[in-house]
Amino acid sequence: MRTKTVSRGFTLIELLFVIAITAIIAAIIFPVFAKAREKARQSSCLNNQRQIVVAILMWAQDPGETFPDESSVWPEINIDRNILMCPTKGKKVANAYVY
Repeated sequence: MRTKTVSRGFTLIELLFVIAITAIIAAIIFPVFAKAREKARQSSCLNNQRQIVVAILMWAQDPGETFPDESSVWPEINIDRNILMCPTKGKKVANAYVY
């Protein structure tokens, strides 16, 4: 006489245990990703500041070794307007940097 082997599935306890472990690992990993994203935004912001300073210094070297007036600095310097937005401040702040 042959006996049938029954394939055994997961019990409810085993399934809940796997879900709990997955949730704990996710809770540990997600803040690390958020910190890495914020560090990337900060380095982008620092790079934007460097580009602005280089543009102002290059402009100052051309017309008589003077800096542009603060009221007319942005129209006179031909730079991309997107670098005036610091990613850490958000898109709502049009000019997050101070001249």
